[in-house]
Amino acid sequence: MNGIRSLNNALTDIDVQLPPKQYIKNVLGVTCNNLGYLFGTVIEMDENDEAHMLVSYNLPESYPEMVNKVKGKILSGPAGETFKTGKIVVLHDPYSDPRLKPWSDLRIITGIIEIMVWVPLFKNGKIFGICVLYGEKERDIAQNELSSLESIGVMISIAIASNKYLDKLTQKTKELQKTYDKLEIKVEERTAELQKYTKELQHSNELKNLFGDVLHHDLLNPAGIIKGYTEVLLSTEKNQKTIRSLKVIERNTEVIIKLVETVSHLAKLESVDDIKFQKIDLCDIIKDAMSDFESELDNEQITIEFTPKLDCFVNVNPLVKEVFVNLLSNAIKYGGDKDKSRIIIDISNNNTDWIITVTDFGIGIPDEDKPHLFERFKRTDRRGIKGMGLGLAIVKRIIDLHGGHVGVENNPNGQGSVFWITLKKA
Repeated sequence: MNGIRSLNNALTDIDVQLPPKQYIKNVLGVTCNNLGYLFGTVIEMDENDEAHMLVSYNLPESYPEMVNKVKGKILSGPAGETFKTGKIVVLHDPYSDPRLKPWSDLRIITGIIEIMVWVPLFKNGKIFGICVLYGEKERDIAQNELSSLESIGVMISIAIASNKYLDKLTQKTKELQKTYDKLEIKVEERTAELQKYTKELQHSNELKNLFGDVLHHDLLNPAGIIKGYTEVLLSTEKNQKTIRSLKVIERNTEVIIKLVETVSHLAKLESVDDIKFQKIDLCDIIKDAMSDFESELDNEQITIEFTPKLDCFVNVNPLVKEVFVNLLSNAIKYGGDKDKSRIIIDISNNNTDWIITVTDFGIGIPDEDKPHLFERFKRTDRRGIKGMGLGLAIVKRIIDLHGGHVGVENNPNGQGSVFWITLKKA
């Protein structure tokens, strides 16, 4: 009784936070020391019914090798009886007990062993191993000791399950670490690529800005000088043939100047990510853009239909006027037959946005061209009118900077197109 009591006290003193195998070894140690066993071992059976030494206490050095030699026969001996009955098997006088015959290789150590106890280990109701205790003194095993050994079997079973879980967790941790290491390498490689790309992009932007400045300065200034001299020559020249030639030069110079200004303007817009807004009446912006074309509208006899509405305020940057200048310029260029052409500008309410439409009655735009119409240098060949296709790219960039949208549709009321944009209400 004293041995059982001291065993229980010793078991409660074992640190349950120890690694599972160390915990099992300590359980074997206090069991042997308090119940009078010489040494003990825990053997686990795999799915092929082969024995594997898991933990031992005070075991002769040769024993693990012996277990490996007889692992194919182990279930035919006392261990097999334990597996079959699910109960503790006590083996007295190992020399003469026929149940130990399959373990003949172990008779090397049975000279000092007088009693062996085989304790089943359970997992999910099935036996998966045994705990074997070896004693050097023959004695009867009392019922309270058998009960204690059953409890020890449960403790060891739980510890083995924890060990398996810990092994799996360790394996998963190693796999996760490998994955993390690979991912970290990829992230570092990708970061290096992005840093390189960022530097290249910054350099590209610097070159683009430099190109815009060179374009504006080195082309616009000479073009302005040519235009000035052309105007002087036109004011003094009397020969009609020379005058016609000078007008051709003047007209093409104006085209160059407008092109340079447009490209330079677009380059600056594309290098801007943030702009300042102010509250402006949308109708005033549109009327201001219309006033730029008064002379052209009169000469071409084109009518603009626009009915201003009250309280059409938007938070925009003043450069939004360029949107309407470009849309009106397009409508005038492609607006159909002169002397009877008209353009309709309308503002409609759409919850938090204003939708502004500019409708012309020209030849329209093929559906396959619509998706690319707002890209740089993308333009449709409409009536042979020349251009670089930058005006609508500027429209889209400015609207993008304002968080709005832009598009084009067929005129539902006849021939022509409807360009539309959205701007947030103030």
